[in-house]
Amino acid sequence: MKLSRVEFVNFKLLDGVVIDFSTEELKPLTVIRAANGSGKTSILYGLAWGIYGDPGLREDNLRLASSFQKIGAPITVQVVVDFEHTEDGISTSYVLTRSLEETPVSYERVEHKFKKLRLVKRLSAGEEEVKNPQQKLNQLFPLRLKDTFLTDGDKVQSFISGQEDRKERQHRVKEAIRGLLGLDNLEEVKRDLEHLERGFRKDLAEGGDKKLQEAQNHLTKAEIELNGLKQSRDEEAQKRAKIEDSIGTTEHELSEITGVGDIDQLNKEAASAGKAHSLAQKDMASYFENARAMFKSSEGFSWSLAEEPLREGQKVLADLADKGVIPGSSIGVLQDRLDIKTCICGESLEDGSSHRAQVEALIEEQSLISAERERLTATFHRTRAGLNSYESDCVDKRDFKSQRPLLLAQHADIEERLRDASARKRVVDEKIKLIDSEKVQRLTTRLAQAKRDHTESSEKIGALERSVALKDDERIISEKRFEEARKAAKGDDRARLRYEMTLDLKEVVTNTLNTLKTDHVRAISGLMNDLFMQIVGGNPELAGAVFRGVEISSDFDIVITSGDGALLDADFELNGASQRALTLAFIWALMEIADIVAPRLIDTPLGMTSGGVKQRMVEAISSPVTSGLLDYQVILLLTPSEIRDIESLLDERAGKYQTLSCSKDYPAELVHDWAEGGPRVRRCNCSHREYCEVCERTDDSSSGLDRRVS
Repeated sequence: MKLSRVEFVNFKLLDGVVIDFSTEELKPLTVIRAANGSGKTSILYGLAWGIYGDPGLREDNLRLASSFQKIGAPITVQVVVDFEHTEDGISTSYVLTRSLEETPVSYERVEHKFKKLRLVKRLSAGEEEVKNPQQKLNQLFPLRLKDTFLTDGDKVQSFISGQEDRKERQHRVKEAIRGLLGLDNLEEVKRDLEHLERGFRKDLAEGGDKKLQEAQNHLTKAEIELNGLKQSRDEEAQKRAKIEDSIGTTEHELSEITGVGDIDQLNKEAASAGKAHSLAQKDMASYFENARAMFKSSEGFSWSLAEEPLREGQKVLADLADKGVIPGSSIGVLQDRLDIKTCICGESLEDGSSHRAQVEALIEEQSLISAERERLTATFHRTRAGLNSYESDCVDKRDFKSQRPLLLAQHADIEERLRDASARKRVVDEKIKLIDSEKVQRLTTRLAQAKRDHTESSEKIGALERSVALKDDERIISEKRFEEARKAAKGDDRARLRYEMTLDLKEVVTNTLNTLKTDHVRAISGLMNDLFMQIVGGNPELAGAVFRGVEISSDFDIVITSGDGALLDADFELNGASQRALTLAFIWALMEIADIVAPRLIDTPLGMTSGGVKQRMVEAISSPVTSGLLDYQVILLLTPSEIRDIESLLDERAGKYQTLSCSKDYPAELVHDWAEGGPRVRRCNCSHREYCEVCERTDDSSSGLDRRVS
């Protein structure tokens, strides 16, 4: 089984998006690059719904179209999947089309009508429509394998660890092995034999003594109660699985709306941008005030702009003073001497002194000098003072010429701050417009309740598991008592023979099942260990090795042994990268041993991994198919950060590349605005080394990527 192509119409934000998958044996890998919130998980959910319908999402009437769809407005949702299936060496192409009309009737509820499913087989003579298409799809894509075919990388760790107790992990592992190995028919035979056993046992007891009858009644009661507890546990497990899917879909809806950002955080960013804009405006006002003050400083400003002619004028005035045209005893000079109380000759000009009286007389005399000579004298002293001040400012770099470039730089900086704050505010405001805060609150409340329900359900399952264990112990004791009573009692030989024959047949089937499971579990365990050790780079022979190995125990638990032989707790002693590596190793080993050719799509598989682990993980799950090995197809939905440092490996392994972008990221991250109306996702053919007008992000041109011309 290999996927060739999928097309989405109005599925979440995917409208008209087509994804092509590599089917090459030498390059079995398809890489879909997408930043967070750009449609990766929608592809996962869309394929699950397209192939399995509502059971693929484990909940009916989930919102399939964009959460931005107007209430009361119907819209057609459609997923078209092209795939190939090979059986007995013959490859057949199929086209699956699933569609419905969805109408949001409230923020919480949608109505689905006109559900259609069509499966077409492409033959050399033309197309042939498959009757009972869902039955055929269940045969080609068994529902029990959905989570193996379509894996959510963010949830993949919970298979091995993560808030699940040991019993739950054992149950998950056991069910995965049972489902993938296809042991359903033998288990159905075993259940039928158990039903016959109870009937023949009752007949045998009725022909025996009272002790045998009481033992049979106790055993039957224990079996009925045990089956009831198991059924309750399984129903609760199904309920929890639906809750988990509800959590996933609610989180996805929230990510669609709040993928642009958390509303509280956006409000903070808007306030911050507004504050930055106000501060920049204040700084600009202060700048203009300082600039005006410098322009008002006429002497300093004049000397800066007209230094050369002013110096020439000052020289002319100095010459006039030397020639006596401007008397040295001008009022300004004499007043200066009085102010400092010292004469030019050095005599004191203290109040009451004779020299002071002489100077005061000179001032009175000078007041009779012509107005023109007075103006020349005043100009001489004023320009001399201005020159001294200007030269001092030049030394201290406080003159206009020195300050001008600083003022211009300050102005440019403040203008840049104003533009930046305005742009930030505009971006945040646009994002806030896309967010329905009331809907976010409703979804957040629903998510919180679902998580509380999940915790409550997990606690119920734990309690039921303990009750099942206790009741099974009681059943075993009752079974032993019945066997003792049966052997001691006399009864109908024919009834005894039928009962014993049923026991023998049940033992044969049980032993066959156990042998198959044991052999397969041993093979899965060995391959899982090899893959895990390859990914984490572990060599148990080296001193200081972190891991010695991993295995699946006889009771279906995952056992991890450290380099020094100690057992490690998967929940608390394995980091996130190792947990992911272990789960992927288990899934890969399971599919290899089960000999299933099927697509393996993983959303965000490399989260929490880096360096060598990331490199080895991709190497392990994307190796080219070689002779004698199982054919397969792997599709990785990767963020740019996951791609970083493994570009060369993707060059080598991938047969198809595509990039998804979401218009909600413009202009904060996307460079070009191509959206029409509300947010939507578009696909381009850029590889992980390219960008184009559709997918170009703000840091692409500086990150070493190449521009691709369409």
